[in-house]
Amino acid sequence: FRTYEAAICGSVPVLNRPTIHRYKPLREGEHCFYYDVEDGDLVRVMEAALADRARLSRMAKAAEDLVRAEHTQAALARYVAETTLATHRAGGP
Repeated sequence: FRTYEAAICGSVPVLNRPTIHRYKPLREGEHCFYYDVEDGDLVRVMEAALADRARLSRMAKAAEDLVRAEHTQAALARYVAETTLATHRAGGP
């Protein structure tokens, strides 16, 4: 949850590229920056990110909005409840 906490605090997360599918992920270039573990990629990503401060402000707001809508405890509880009810209504387990 540290990534989401950073977004709620107005930061743009910089993350190593995920290797798994994530629920409602932060999207690269919209909410966050991803880097590969290759030598120098983190520096390259950071230099490119810092070149456009106005973009960083827009991304920070977008990241905060996504996290508040999809990744707070209340949002996750709502998702679980809605999914469970939909599965039940559809005749699932």
